[in-house]
Amino acid sequence: MCTKKSDQQFYKELYDKYSPFVYRFCRGYLVDLEDTQDCLQNVFLCAWNKLDTLRTHANVGGWFALTAKHMVYHILRKRKREERVIPLETYLGPIPSFRGDEDVWAIAKEQDIVEQREEILQNILTEEEMRIFSDYYFDNVSIEELSKKYKVSASTVYVRLHRIKIKVLRYIHDE
Repeated sequence: MCTKKSDQQFYKELYDKYSPFVYRFCRGYLVDLEDTQDCLQNVFLCAWNKLDTLRTHANVGGWFALTAKHMVYHILRKRKREERVIPLETYLGPIPSFRGDEDVWAIAKEQDIVEQREEILQNILTEEEMRIFSDYYFDNVSIEELSKKYKVSASTVYVRLHRIKIKVLRYIHDE
């Protein structure tokens, strides 16, 4: 096992040698300077965690290139997901909360919101999608509770909710 001082020296040598390359590589794909700096930092954090492997690696430069590529792709996928997320409430108005003592249905009916939502949802969603949507948005059932209720994983519920949102947004945009 290497001493802490030799680890730090080896890491400094790696950083001095490969950080300009990694920075240029990341900057070539990432528009935002902050994303580029995050990418560089993540690559070298990974390098710190893999110091023992890198000491004996046959192609350290290739390892840095491949790791930087994966970090760039990760950031690009993350940014793409963030751009696509539009809160459903933007199009359907505030979603009533049924937790508490107040009669939210009465308030929603006064504002003529419930009928409009139900009409939109019934036009485009299957029965199961309607139940999931209603449970989550109108009855405030958590994703964990939904996963137990529908006997699927929490990530499956999340994906289904996301797909339902996309369907609703597409329908609203097309009209």
